[in-house]
Amino acid sequence: MLTLHKREQIAQEPQSRGCRLCHRSSPAARQATANRPPRTLPLTLLGRLRILREDYKESSEVLEQALAAEPENGTAHNLLADAYLRLQEFEKARQQAQLAIETAKGAGNAARIPLAEALASLGRKPEALEALAAFLQNAPQSPIAPQVRDLMAEIKRRESDPIDNSQNSSTPTAHLAPAHLLVAKDSDFSIKSWEPPGIDEVRPSVATGVVCPYEKVIEETGKRMAQFVDDVAQFSAIEDVLHEDLDDLGKPITKKSIQFDYVASISADYPGFLGVDEYRNDRNDEAGVGEFPDQIATRGLPALALVFHPDMRRNFQIVCEGLGEWNRQATWLLHFRQRDDRPNRIKQYKIGDRTYPANLKGRAWVSTTTFQIVRIESDLVSPMPQIQLLGEHQIVDYGPRAISHEECGTMVATACRALL
Repeated sequence: MLTLHKREQIAQEPQSRGCRLCHRSSPAARQATANRPPRTLPLTLLGRLRILREDYKESSEVLEQALAAEPENGTAHNLLADAYLRLQEFEKARQQAQLAIETAKGAGNAARIPLAEALASLGRKPEALEALAAFLQNAPQSPIAPQVRDLMAEIKRRESDPIDNSQNSSTPTAHLAPAHLLVAKDSDFSIKSWEPPGIDEVRPSVATGVVCPYEKVIEETGKRMAQFVDDVAQFSAIEDVLHEDLDDLGKPITKKSIQFDYVASISADYPGFLGVDEYRNDRNDEAGVGEFPDQIATRGLPALALVFHPDMRRNFQIVCEGLGEWNRQATWLLHFRQRDDRPNRIKQYKIGDRTYPANLKGRAWVSTTTFQIVRIESDLVSPMPQIQLLGEHQIVDYGPRAISHEECGTMVATACRALL
């Protein structure tokens, strides 16, 4: 039996807009989280408010402060690009929009709009059209898609007009309202900058001209998962749960820490089926699920990587997206989605005495050398109105842990994060 020093699991009441961040095993990672600048979210919100009030100069100053404290704040980069556009500082707008796309923390696709506007105003119209086409490709159902198409038509008209082309290349193009501001008009005033982008909202960069050996990747990854089941039929852990309810601004309203004795067992009950049983016992009480925050326990974290097990992968549509990287190592990117015509054996919610299957889609990063899974991100395929769960985003990182007295290690979940 494999015992982990710490295993983190996340559960949360669906009605609340919250997240729970599990503590990573690495002290350095915990320190990095503790050192996150505390004032960046208020500054970002203030910058957004200044844009809404058309005070672009002050907005740019506030957002520059936010980025000085947190350079990887994609939302702030996106908003600053909008502010610079209104100030007709087009090169700065282009740079900020490009940074928003690169950081891709929820603002990647939306930032293509200010990027295109800046490029068009700089006279780089073909690049502007490429950016807008990419936006539509990634968000064809966006509520501002018709306006984006109109802007593309206007840019094409200018490009073909010899009079327009002979004018100063810095002549500003017509502005669209920022995508994230338009969408917010009919919703609560909220920037969930703590929420990562959905699986299908932002696609990681992949190497061009590299063909993914799909059959080999699927076969070798399946072998690793089969070996994992053979090596670790059962494992136990002390499970530390940190549950936070957040308001619309990402500020914790309530916080609760619980510790469980946790055991998971993986078994092949019959050919073609893997069963995963999970048991929790509150270390301070025998109530189990009753002591879980909001009376809801999540099940299925140990099974997430089993999507790629030979006995389970037939239940999913799996596509190799190409060659990427994670933590400076080359990885194959595998996109998966629960099939409608196959049973869900991976994830479920238990509320009281009832269980609710949760169909998942996601992406796995698979090492090109070992074919071990090093990271998985997943989303719900669709909302679950029966339990008022609008969405769930889960991130699991995997790392080696020694088994018995062997020198080698098996990849197991070492840290996780979920937002519901």
